[in-house]
Amino acid sequence: MKGDLDRGHVGPIGFVQEVAAWLGDGAPARSEILEAWTDIFTLKPGAEGFLVRCRLKYTTWLMSDTDPAHFTAALNRFPILRSFDRFIVSHSSGMLKRDPGAFSILSELVARGRRVILVDDLEVNIAAARSAGIEGILFESWDVLGSVLKAEGVW
Repeated sequence: MKGDLDRGHVGPIGFVQEVAAWLGDGAPARSEILEAWTDIFTLKPGAEGFLVRCRLKYTTWLMSDTDPAHFTAALNRFPILRSFDRFIVSHSSGMLKRDPGAFSILSELVARGRRVILVDDLEVNIAAARSAGIEGILFESWDVLGSVLKAEGVW
């Protein structure tokens, strides 16, 4: 069900209704289910400063495997996320990062001579990016990422 939600095949309302039905008679209100579902994010310390530094020098895109409710909640809770230049979100594209074709728009940029680097905390997503011709860096911490980018001549 979550895969369908993240790919945009089912919407948040349908998802919440299904959760409520699964929970049965004692289910909380649908608004409470949605609030609990979306209250999962924290911003890693140093994220805002790092993003601000990136934005001074580069075009930044946010690529996220997430459903519309999570994405909206994250944008509302962390306004710094709105500063990205573009968004590629699975619920809009219909593809998770690990799905074939998910990186097609970024692969086109690479084919036109642009350098594209995916920073992600999941190795499966890094592997998918690399198979599409995109450089990938596994996120461990902001300090480590800065060191890797510096070593790559990016930072």
